[in-house]
Amino acid sequence: MHPRRSRRLAELGAGLLLLAACTGGEGSPSPSNAPSPRANAPGPSENDGKSGPAVGEPSGEWLERACTLAPELVKRVRRDVFPGRSPELIAVPEEPNYFGGFIGTSHSGPWDYVQEVPLVFYGPGHIRSQGRIAVGHEPTVTDLAPTLAELLGTDWPGDRPGRIVSDALQPGTAPPKLVVVVVWDGGGMNTLRAFPQAWPNLRRIMRSGTWVAATVGSSPSVTPAIHANIGTGAFPSQHGVVDIDIRSGDDTIDSFEDGSPEHLEIPTLADLYDVTTDNKAMVGMFGSNPWHYGMMSRGTFHSGGDKDIAALVAADGSKLIGHRRWYSFPPYLNEAGGFDEAIRATDLEDGQLDSLWLGNDVLSNTYDAKQTPALAIYTTEMIKSLLEREDFGRDDVTDLFFVNYKPIDLVGHRWNMLSPEGEGVLRQTDEELGELEAFLNGLVGRGNWVMALTADHGQTPTANATTAWPIDMAELMADIADRFGVPQKLFDRTRPGHFWLDVPTMKGAGITPEDIADFISDYRLEGNTSQSRPLVAKYAGRADERLFSGAWPSRFTDDVWTCVRSGAP
Repeated sequence: MHPRRSRRLAELGAGLLLLAACTGGEGSPSPSNAPSPRANAPGPSENDGKSGPAVGEPSGEWLERACTLAPELVKRVRRDVFPGRSPELIAVPEEPNYFGGFIGTSHSGPWDYVQEVPLVFYGPGHIRSQGRIAVGHEPTVTDLAPTLAELLGTDWPGDRPGRIVSDALQPGTAPPKLVVVVVWDGGGMNTLRAFPQAWPNLRRIMRSGTWVAATVGSSPSVTPAIHANIGTGAFPSQHGVVDIDIRSGDDTIDSFEDGSPEHLEIPTLADLYDVTTDNKAMVGMFGSNPWHYGMMSRGTFHSGGDKDIAALVAADGSKLIGHRRWYSFPPYLNEAGGFDEAIRATDLEDGQLDSLWLGNDVLSNTYDAKQTPALAIYTTEMIKSLLEREDFGRDDVTDLFFVNYKPIDLVGHRWNMLSPEGEGVLRQTDEELGELEAFLNGLVGRGNWVMALTADHGQTPTANATTAWPIDMAELMADIADRFGVPQKLFDRTRPGHFWLDVPTMKGAGITPEDIADFISDYRLEGNTSQSRPLVAKYAGRADERLFSGAWPSRFTDDVWTCVRSGAP
């Protein structure tokens, strides 16, 4: 343990406690290890993705409105379309409108403010020290994997859109002993710009290494899809993880249902690299959700792969869990405990042991404590334990480790990115970056490791800080059901901007996705009000504003892409 942290935790008294059992469990294994029919199918080589052939000719008011969208927005949406997985209907709110509440916001969309993220490479002796650079292509997080593949000397598939940031790499050097990939969940550029003094360690690393102003590249900008972008160097149109939820036959399921990576259609960097070492390379991950598996590997689901190490914080925060069918989970992590000590350290920041953080009573239970800096502290301590106990970086075979720092995102959802809580958790996450750097220097030695750091999305400010109307999804669904005289079971599942429809209900009512797209395209602000969300003074005179820039059946995404580039439907 790093001396500074060792002192900090030692002063808190009690030894590490065994964490209580959680209700989440490890998740039952998926019923089959057989690859999906598309697992080895060639993906689109064109950088923008393809939505597949449409049935019938598109027409209607929805198309006219969708054709007014900026091509950059449609390109990002198009990169997400995967036939058989994507929703039947896609909708893009008019910026800055978003799905959510006046405080609880979503971050799912194609707009620059949620798309822009840093892409940072750092490692003395391996990465050039030059600060920000420009590259000769559109930089996205898909560039991370091929750049690291080049560093490792691993062949990279030519059909993926990610590109090597070759100017970041110091030529003529041997591979490092350890590569660490860090994702600040929700730590996009607009989050960083909100509190420019809160991340001195990241700023130093950006200046001392090489970084590119990138985007996540596809929309929706949500955790599972973008972590898969990071891990595979491809977009959802190729890797298949289109959202938190995906279509699976007649059902809609979680993209990593029961912790299974089987819906990740193509291998990741770690999958491809590990087999070249005959699985001698150590590969590991620490995260907070199976959605993070996409940045690491498919474990034993990948042909020739082994059980890479993976530990996740349980949903209620009470312990760590794993999914042992595909991955290895070290039981000593729970024996060591640790979250209680991180919670105590956070509690004592104000000098009082009162379960309060910035005046919020959130440190009396592990679920709420995940939404505080305590989770960032705990994450670092568990990373250190894993790397040390499993001998990462101790031989001549380069090892890979992946980590998701989740609390920036969790705090943003609860209090918003612009809150004092948002600033506090950003500061702590940056402190953990410095702690991790010092630990790596001690573990494998300065000059023997490389870090790649990015984020999976930015965040959305509160409606009170902008002119946005927070779109009430429940009200929209009710209005659509009323308009067409059908029950709300018309919707199989919804996500911000994504609508999976109950096809039997839709067909029975004689309506089509095009009909619903017409309705959403012309949906007005006044229609989305209710007794609990009235048209307050701030929005006076805006009752007739359209809430959406466009909505269309996903099967016609290529047609929308064609028309936005030509300027005519």
